[in-house]
Amino acid sequence: MHTFSSVCRLLLWDWTTLLFFELTYKFLLIFLTPYFQDILSYAMRRAGMSYLSQENIAMIFSDLPAVLIVLLLLLATAFYVYVEMAAIVLYCEAGLTGESVSVLSLLRGAVSRALRIFQPRNLLMVPFVMLIIPLTGIPLTTGPVSTLAVPEFIVDFINEETVLRFLYGALVVGMEVLLLRWIFSINEMVLNRRSFRQACRVSINLQRGRKLRTVIYMIVWVAVFSLLASLAGGLVVGGLLLFTKYTSAGAAEAQHNFWFAFSRVRMLGQILTAVFGMTLNFGLITVLYYHCRGDNLQDIRIRKKSRRSKLRGLTRLAVLFVLLTLYSEMRYYVYYPADSLTTQVVAHRAGSLFAPENTVAALKEAKNGGADMAEIDVQQTKDGELVVLHDTNLKRVTGYDCNIWDITWEEIQALYRKDGVDSLPEDNRIPTLEQMIAEAKGRIRLMIELKNNGHGSGMEEAVLSLIDRYDAAAQCVIASMDDAILKKVKELNPDIKTAYITAVAYGDFEGLKEADMFSIEATFATRGLISRLHGIGKPVYVWTVNNEEQMRRTLEAGADGIVTDNPYLASYVLETQGRDVLIEVLADRFLGVPETEEGMDQTRSLPWEALDMSDFLERIFVLQPMFLKPLGTLT
Repeated sequence: MHTFSSVCRLLLWDWTTLLFFELTYKFLLIFLTPYFQDILSYAMRRAGMSYLSQENIAMIFSDLPAVLIVLLLLLATAFYVYVEMAAIVLYCEAGLTGESVSVLSLLRGAVSRALRIFQPRNLLMVPFVMLIIPLTGIPLTTGPVSTLAVPEFIVDFINEETVLRFLYGALVVGMEVLLLRWIFSINEMVLNRRSFRQACRVSINLQRGRKLRTVIYMIVWVAVFSLLASLAGGLVVGGLLLFTKYTSAGAAEAQHNFWFAFSRVRMLGQILTAVFGMTLNFGLITVLYYHCRGDNLQDIRIRKKSRRSKLRGLTRLAVLFVLLTLYSEMRYYVYYPADSLTTQVVAHRAGSLFAPENTVAALKEAKNGGADMAEIDVQQTKDGELVVLHDTNLKRVTGYDCNIWDITWEEIQALYRKDGVDSLPEDNRIPTLEQMIAEAKGRIRLMIELKNNGHGSGMEEAVLSLIDRYDAAAQCVIASMDDAILKKVKELNPDIKTAYITAVAYGDFEGLKEADMFSIEATFATRGLISRLHGIGKPVYVWTVNNEEQMRRTLEAGADGIVTDNPYLASYVLETQGRDVLIEVLADRFLGVPETEEGMDQTRSLPWEALDMSDFLERIFVLQPMFLKPLGTLT
């Protein structure tokens, strides 16, 4: 408790200055971001690119000035992140020594020390700040790198191989150990102007025999902070419930007023958490650093200010509160979808959590789970049959080591899937595209991804012919990671809808006219990109999104579709978008349930209502090993 009270005293001793610095520094990022984007766009134009995708990303390395610009942008980003860290360290040092501090003096001191990151002997600090710290999941950074995580599709690929899982786990452990050993390096570099290598050595020496204590303190600190944040949130919700109940006429008005206020208060809380979470954690590290050095923290006192200083501080807070409120309102109206019913659920590989992927059984499960569309992968066999299979090799799904272009459809029919079940064996086998279209006809739309494995021929013609045979063009979208395939599809049938799938997405996609819509990996599906694509009339689907928090962020960004392995969870998130289920229950009980003109409540029936409660919960909250989640999810 002494350590935690020291953190509070150290951060609160001149709290208005710290608050003013933190908020203005965040607004500085908003101001600088467009300039960073313009510089990156210039580098892309130099390399002859208007957009970045997995097909052309290597082009940027063909132009040396473009490469140098990208490297400078990375250094500038690391510099921005490091300045904030240095400012907090200097603020805490001023609290320890009792020196007066101002926002400008903090900024000047932080910038002068952060400039040392550009010295050759300190360049190793860049990957430490840009990769190791954010990827370990401990919120010690803010800005563009704070949400950095390994894309989920890469983790899915890793999970498929035992060796890769082991190497990935070793990487996770190694990065966590490095962060723990070097945890005090930033304090040493800022306060004692050491090189990064020297600071790391000092950090290791200071923690001899204290590493376990450091870990325990950090775990307890996060738990206490989370508990206090939950209590504060509970008090706010309770206050809103009381206020809306006794200031509204009837249950309908009270519910409307409550959720209107709650949505804005929650967004404001999310912004404040993002702003100050890093500050609190860095405050703890600084106190632990002082303890390891043997400094006395007993004399820290919250600074007493004159009446004039108090007035100036209150004026600062008022201005910042107005700006913060305006910013949260802007985020709500610009980025939050007006109607969640317009967002579609797309079952990835036809839904792969509750049935074998890319099978008729998965297609049926996707429909039961409320999916609007199923994404399936199509390749050609040796004899030209269109089969639904993601991998080019059959080993993972059948145990038989053979490439798809080296085996006939008749030979495939003799194989059993490793992930199949006994109840419906015919539905669990590798199907043809015709079987999937026949099953989907009139029931669910299909996003048919054509895989370019370099061995097929006439695949586009065969797929379109099959779609025409079943008169299914209205319910099919042809997708691919190869824009040449989409061009050929459009030449053969200009009216059929197409989607460009990309794992990397940035820039101006107006030139990609053969794509009617885009399917973008979640890491790159930012609000800005989605807004730009919407500006040219292109819907955006985001893949692969499998956890509730990320689904809600995807909806907030304005995506038109969520591509997921768990359509049950995505449908559930859409039903409860912007609303917390527990709070909704409290609001219904405390404020009353509004009724429609027919006297029925406004709750819409769920697509899986035939399931019993245990099956319903199993499908929504399916457990996955936390160890194999992407790095960075702890933030």
